[in-house]
Amino acid sequence: MNDIEKTQLANDNATQMMPAPGVEATQMAVSVTCPICKTTTPAGEQYCSDCGFLLSSAPEEIVESSEPAPALPKLIEPTGGREFTLNPGENTIGRENTDVLVMHPTVSRRHAKITVADGKYLLEDIGSTNGTYAGDKKVEPGQPVEVTSGMEIRFGSTVLRFEAPASDQAIASAESAREVEEAEELEEYSEESIAVEQAAEEPMNPPVEMEQVQESAAEESVEVEMSIGQDIESEFIATPEQSLEEPVQPVEIHEEEPSLARLIPEAGGDVIQIHPGENTIGRRPTNKIAIADPYVSGSHAVITAEDGTFTLTDIGSTNGTFVNGEKLEPNQPRQLNDGDMVTFAQVSFRFTV
Repeated sequence: MNDIEKTQLANDNATQMMPAPGVEATQMAVSVTCPICKTTTPAGEQYCSDCGFLLSSAPEEIVESSEPAPALPKLIEPTGGREFTLNPGENTIGRENTDVLVMHPTVSRRHAKITVADGKYLLEDIGSTNGTYAGDKKVEPGQPVEVTSGMEIRFGSTVLRFEAPASDQAIASAESAREVEEAEELEEYSEESIAVEQAAEEPMNPPVEMEQVQESAAEESVEVEMSIGQDIESEFIATPEQSLEEPVQPVEIHEEEPSLARLIPEAGGDVIQIHPGENTIGRRPTNKIAIADPYVSGSHAVITAEDGTFTLTDIGSTNGTFVNGEKLEPNQPRQLNDGDMVTFAQVSFRFTV
């Protein structure tokens, strides 16, 4: 075998040793060893510096990267069968010459595609015969829709479950939550803006004149005084229980009236003052002149003082009313003069002015 044949054989062997397309990005070229003379040549050189061999046809020396391979989304058969890894960019799905081969008669040759970019996954029908569905929603041709982890995608009658990496799903959830929060903030801002605009459009109340304020204050003062008076008055109103157990005497507050005349008891005792107006006489304590004698009626008589004149009237007593020994007819007034002797039943007084 001559040198030309050896070189051709080495090139053929190198071609057979080349890695298949789609080698993971975790492999990194660092140098190339010439398969003829075993000379190590830095990566990027096209020819061996020693023998001139075409290095592009030789397999590159590879080393494993220390960085872990990135997680990628997948399409998974629900029955637990095959898994199809989706690479960044466009991933075509169909029955022939596609990235994801689905060998089923209801799947078109070029059925759909899933684009992986910026943490999002877009599903698009590319003119299939039997349609593409994301969940229960049909995907119209040329109108991409976003799919999320766990969603079932139907190509014709074949169903595959889409699974996104956990990190991408967390990012998508966070972005969705942020979008919802921003929408809520925008809605609150809009409501506040509307409220401010409405408040600005509403006419202001006209200014209140000082006289109106004073009148309002005076009316409030009168209402307060009336309320206080009603409260005080209510304190002296007896309840039914009080009226049965003990009498409640009304409290009267009045100025002392001037005395115009007097009744002086013949048997001795306190002098009784005669005041202007009617002076009722009887046994009951509610009379202005109360006489505690069993023969005196509860409401016996009345002395009226008016314009300097004094009259005595019996008002239906049982044992009679007398002036100087003369009995008065009921309800017939009799004028009194200074020094007259007045008798109620059997109790006598000297009337003096």
